[in-house]
Amino acid sequence: MQLLSTANVHLKEIGDQRGLARCSVSMGMLLHLLDCYEEALHQFEQAKAIFDALDDEDSAAHCIQSMGDSQYVLHRYTEAEEKFEEAKSALEGAGNHRRAAQCMRELGSLLLMQSRYDEAMERLEEAQTTFDKMGDRLDRAMCARSVSDVLFMTGRYDEAAIKLVEAQTTLDELGDERGSTTCAQRLGEILRMTGYFEPAMAQSREAKARFDRRREEVRVQLCHSISLFNEIGVPVQVRECSAILGEVERTAVGRRSLGIPA
Repeated sequence: MQLLSTANVHLKEIGDQRGLARCSVSMGMLLHLLDCYEEALHQFEQAKAIFDALDDEDSAAHCIQSMGDSQYVLHRYTEAEEKFEEAKSALEGAGNHRRAAQCMRELGSLLLMQSRYDEAMERLEEAQTTFDKMGDRLDRAMCARSVSDVLFMTGRYDEAAIKLVEAQTTLDELGDERGSTTCAQRLGEILRMTGYFEPAMAQSREAKARFDRRREEVRVQLCHSISLFNEIGVPVQVRECSAILGEVERTAVGRRSLGIPA
């Protein structure tokens, strides 16, 4: 964050408006990842204002979508819905149909959170149709996973399981282990609820194994980042990475203390 703040000041001094807007977007994304959603929203708003002045419709639309993401996690669902709809229209106008469909998928997830199941299904199916036409297998799989959530919440467990298997198969083929693990966990929940206990346990064991591999990858990457930031002398990032690493390790210890395999 310190490096981005320094870059932001320099870009202001030399009058590079486009560079300044991109820097604000990067700061907003980082702040969002650090759970600083209000600050992230402010950065996205600043970037959008600059892109608007530059008549860069596509970049401005991306900012609107990011603003919707921040509003979503702040539980401001009405504002988030408005931003996703606005971003979708702007992206379609700019010819960016893939991002427009992603906005529609996010809107579907938002409607699901509000128990507006019919509307959620309509948005998700619309997004899935677009991804099908574009041959975008990853986004289509993510849509299928969200559709399964709607089916699950409306008691259509068999259909939800079929959608999850479809999504998990694609994500496995694409090497998205994190997404595939999520599908395995949800499929295990459905199997337990419908009385298929043995298959459910198998799914749970598979999901745990995937989670363990993922956690070890994160731990290794964090240790590498800490070493790198130490070498280049960026103490703020060292502290941030160390704090995250501590949280990962505390989670494993906490699971063991409860008798849950870490």
